[in-house]
Amino acid sequence: MTRANVARRQGDDFQARLFWLNAASLLDPHGSTISVAYETGPKSFDDIRIEFDPQKPPQDHEGKSIYRKHLQCKWHTTAGSFGYQDLIDPAFINAERFSILQRAHQAQVQHGADGFGYQFRFVTNWRIKPDDPLQQLIRKESDALDITCLFEGTTDRSRMGQVRKLWREHLGLDHAALTLVARVLAIAETPES
Repeated sequence: MTRANVARRQGDDFQARLFWLNAASLLDPHGSTISVAYETGPKSFDDIRIEFDPQKPPQDHEGKSIYRKHLQCKWHTTAGSFGYQDLIDPAFINAERFSILQRAHQAQVQHGADGFGYQFRFVTNWRIKPDDPLQQLIRKESDALDITCLFEGTTDRSRMGQVRKLWREHLGLDHAALTLVARVLAIAETPES
């Protein structure tokens, strides 16, 4: 079997494992998960969809309700790391045209226009580079981006200002629109084999 076929099969296994881990939560009589679906949702966030009971949804780190999560799973056969700049590179997700950040923006506009209620979660077995600004942005309660941290610093020369500038220019957005995209984006590291 060629190396590409092995990687594809392992990627499918990774996605299936994450599906079943989330589907198992349907067995919890006190849980909030009401539906888990496979291969459905907005482009590049269509691997797994999880819907929650609107009466008792999970919350992000700001205490805002999440009614639906869309997961995009990315498996790598070798260990690696990534940073905030990789999120604007289509090659990072083996795409030719659109980056994961552009896909998150499209999903946000289509499904979570006001920036609330939805989470578009990128799940990978790669790790975030320890010295990358992205490391500071991810809140582990929900894997969401910390909006307050992202908008620290007043200029584009500050550490977070460089992140904002790169993402803003890549997406062609202003400050307010970038806030909406960042609010619905989550990044989860799943390093187990």
